[in-house]
Parts: sequence; C-alpha cells; structure tokens
Amino acid sequence: MDQTITIPCPPFDVQLPHWDRLFPPTHSKRILCFSLPEKHNRGRIIGYLHTAFHHTVQRVPFLAGSIVPFPPDQGGRPWLRNLVAEGAARLVIKDHSAELSFAELEKANFAQNLLDTNQLCPLPKTAYIQDQPVDVCQFQANFIEGSLLLVVSIIHIAADGRGVTDIIKIFAEQLRKAQSVAATVEPLASRDACVYLSDRTALVSGHGAPELAWSDSRRRQFMPHIPY
Repeated sequence: MDQTITIPCPPFDVQLPHWDRLFPPTHSKRILCFSLPEKHNRGRIIGYLHTAFHHTVQRVPFLAGSIVPFPPDQGGRPWLRNLVAEGAARLVIKDHSAELSFAELEKANFAQNLLDTNQLCPLPKTAYIQDQPVDVCQFQANFIEGSLLLVVSIIHIAADGRGVTDIIKIFAEQLRKAQSVAATVEPLASRDACVYLSDRTALVSGHGAPELAWSDSRRRQFMPHIPY
C-alpha cells in the first residue's frame, strides 16, 4: 500500500532575514493521532488527505520549496541559505498495522518509546553545510491498527513552532472541507497565475509582523499573516 503523493511547488518569493539564512537545516516533527472505526475505507481517507495536502500547499506554497546554499553569483557562501520555489511537497502513505495498534498506544498513554519517528517519518539527511537542496516539508500518513498517525515535518528555516501549529490548523480546515464535499480528488486547481510574496526581514527590523501577499499582473491581495 506504500505510496507517495507529490505536490509540485507553486510560485513564491520569500525574503529571509539573515538569522534564518544561518539557521541549521533541522526539521520540526508533530505526530497527530486519529482514531479510525473498525471498518473504514482507506482509499477514501487517502483521497481526503491528498485533497487537504494539495490545498494546504496552494495556501502556503513554500511548503513545497527547497532550502539551498547561496549560489556563486551571490558570493558562494555555503553556510548561508535561500528558500527557493523549486522542488515539491510529499505526502507519504505507509501501512504499519502489523507493528502498531491504537489500543497499545492508548494503554501505554502514548509513550514515546512506542513511537519510532524514524519509522513513522524518516527525515532527509542534512548537514550544516551541504550542496544538495533540502525539502521544506514532508507529511507521512501511517495506518496502524485502529488509527492513523499523521506525522508533519517542516524545516525550521521555513516555520517555527507557532508557524507549524498554524500550518496544521490550515491542513485540518482543508481536511474538514474535503470530507464535507462529495468530490473526486482530481482535478485539483493550482495557483499558477499568482505569486506568493512574504518579506520576513520586517520581523527583525522593528517593523512588526509582515503580511503575506498574493500578487499577479492584475491585482495584489493581502492575506492574513501566518507566523513562521
């Protein structure tokens, strides 16, 4: 049943402050546990997750971006990084029902020793200085006996703890919407015509939290701020 759903990166332009450019490429991990009825339709659940993940990436495009070192034409300083609109966001589907059960987790009060995060959501190997791009995020949906464990991994350069919480709220909102409408997964519309803009240097320049903006040749619409 293992599969990977890939969401191509929508256009965006995020300006990072100097501190974020220096931050090591480490990921934050959250594990969300959903109880499932004894009889459930996995294909339908995966469809809901796909739809919610797609719309979350359209709302927050940098989730599908990549962290890359400064190119030679910008000084070639490998310890500094950019967040660029290249790459993709991935939703990985795994079946661990033979190894884990909701009843065991509940009985053990969800003890951490039963949650092997390397199994539930292995992260890319990263180094403080590396040439290879690093994916901003990966979601992994793990079906276990009686439950679904959804692991959300987002790199700290793109989102801090509060930002990860807000992104999960957006995903939860989109998941509720996906379940409330009788629609197939395809087609899923993308924001190809709009560019997501965010200047985060204002956060460290005393100008307060910046707004996020969608911009195209016809209009400029400001959206509510999502902290990072």
